[in-house]
Amino acid sequence: MPLRLLLLLTLLLPAFAMSAPRIPAHDDEVLEELPPRRVSVQAPTPAAPATQAQLLADTLVLLQLAQREGDPRYLGYAEAQLRRLPSNPGTWLLRARLRQATHHFPDALADLQRVLQEVPDHSEALLLQASIHQVRGDYALARASCLRITQLELLQLALACRAQVDGLSGKGDTALRQLQGLAALDTGLTPDQRTWIQLALGDLATRLGQPGLAGAAYRAVQDQGPDARTAYADWLLANGHPAAVVALLRGDTRHDGLLLRLALAEQRLGLPAARLHAQELARRFAALSARGEPVHLREEAMFALDLQEDSARALQLARRNWTQQREPADLLVYFRAAQARRSAPDLALLREWQRTRRLQDGRLPQELAAR
Repeated sequence: MPLRLLLLLTLLLPAFAMSAPRIPAHDDEVLEELPPRRVSVQAPTPAAPATQAQLLADTLVLLQLAQREGDPRYLGYAEAQLRRLPSNPGTWLLRARLRQATHHFPDALADLQRVLQEVPDHSEALLLQASIHQVRGDYALARASCLRITQLELLQLALACRAQVDGLSGKGDTALRQLQGLAALDTGLTPDQRTWIQLALGDLATRLGQPGLAGAAYRAVQDQGPDARTAYADWLLANGHPAAVVALLRGDTRHDGLLLRLALAEQRLGLPAARLHAQELARRFAALSARGEPVHLREEAMFALDLQEDSARALQLARRNWTQQREPADLLVYFRAAQARRSAPDLALLREWQRTRRLQDGRLPQELAAR
C-alpha cells in the first residue's frame, strides 16, 4: 500500500467540512472525486519498522505535497508523522515548516531558533526564518537571516533572499535588476527554488509598475503549484483578462485561493457559476472559522469585500490578518477595506507602517506611497 491505512482512510474525507452534515440520498451517491496522486510515503512493517531517516523523508514529502497541491490534509498527515520523531534539529526544522504553513509564525520561529542554536549556519533554517520575518514585515531581521547564509553553493539563493528583502524596503529598482539576473541563471536550482525566484521577481515588477515583466515571470512558473497559479491569476485579473483566469482555473476548485480567483473572474464576466462558487467559498470559510483555523484571512477579506460587498466584515478580517502577516497583498486588501469604510484609524496605522518600511507599491494611492 502506498500510504498508511490511517492516511488512506483520511484521504476519503472531503477537503473542507461543511457548516452542517449532509446525509446522501442514495448509497451510490458520489460525495467527492479525488484526483489520483503518487505519494512516496511507505508504511512500515513489523519486520522493518520505520527508521528516523524514513520518517523525516516521509514528513518532508507530505509537506511538499501540501504546498504543491494546496491540499491541507497533507499537513495533518505531516503533523502525525512529527509526533513519532525524537526531538532534534531535523524534527524542529520540519515542525517549523508545518507551523509556517498553518500560520503559527511565533512557534515556527521558536523551532528555527532551536535549530540555529545547534547548527548556526543551517541554510534551510535561515531561509525559512528570513521568509517568516518578511511575511511579518520585520525586514531588518529578514535581511540579517539572509546575510548569515554563507555557503558558496547557496550563493544564488542567498542573493535572491537579500534582493527580495531589499525590494520590500525601499530599494526596489536595484533589487529588480538583481532578481532579473538571478532568474536568468541556469545553475541547477530545483523547480521549487526557481519558482521562488520568479514569484519574487513577478511581485516586485508588479509593485514597480512593470506588468509585462511580471506577467512573463508568472507565466514561466504557472504550472508549479497553487501559489504560482494564484499569483498568475491575480496578474491576469489586475490586467483585465478574466476569461484567461477562467480558462486557467476552471478545473482547479479544491484550493480556496484559486476558487476565489475563479469566482472573481466569473463575476466580472457575468457568469452564473460565480454565485455557486461564492456559496461554496462561504461554506468553506465558515468551516475554517468553526475549526479555529485562521489560515486564509486575506482571502476571506477579499471574498467579503469583492464578492459579498460587505466592507465592514472585510475590514474586520483584514485587521485580524494584519496581526499575523504583513505582505504587500495584505497591506493592499487592508487598505481597500479601510478606504471603503472611511476608517481614519486604520488608514493612519497603514500610513505610519508604510512610512517606516518604505515599501514601494504603485497599486497604492500617493498617500501611502513610499517617500
